[in-house]
Amino acid sequence: MTMKLTALAAAMGLVVSSGAFAGDDDATQTFDYQVDEVAVIALTGTAPSLSIANADVAAGDTVLFSAVSSGNSWAVTSNAGADAKKLVAELSAAMTSGVSLIVNVAAPEGGTAVEAVLSAINTQANVVTLIDSVGQSGMLITYQLQATLAAGEVGIVSDNTVIYTILDTAG
Repeated sequence: MTMKLTALAAAMGLVVSSGAFAGDDDATQTFDYQVDEVAVIALTGTAPSLSIANADVAAGDTVLFSAVSSGNSWAVTSNAGADAKKLVAELSAAMTSGVSLIVNVAAPEGGTAVEAVLSAINTQANVVTLIDSVGQSGMLITYQLQATLAAGEVGIVSDNTVIYTILDTAG
């Protein structure tokens, strides 16, 4: 029995003494942090195939239009603040003379959609302006081909790309 009491007294002494030697019961550590400006976009869907055929045209039309594409969308994440960003579109190659691409990009909440008519290379057109801090996906993108009568018949052209870039509103 003495041995049991001695072991119990020793264990209690360790508990009491550990509190006596531990010092403060809290400690602090300073740290640095930052959140960089984020502005990213992503596209989903397949490349549209646009063509103008008799079924798309009414007799007497002077400007010809294809059917409107579907099945493409985009997503954006930005923490840049109110009205801080815009989305621009441009072509990688010039369109055939008299032929243009009409681009409509749905705006995220708080933004403004702007229809763009693209035909020249290295010409950026606003397609969404006033983009706030937002995270949103599934916003529709549609394309439509437009041609003047002077464009005549144009065979299949498959080497053009729409390039989307998110920029500062002031840029």
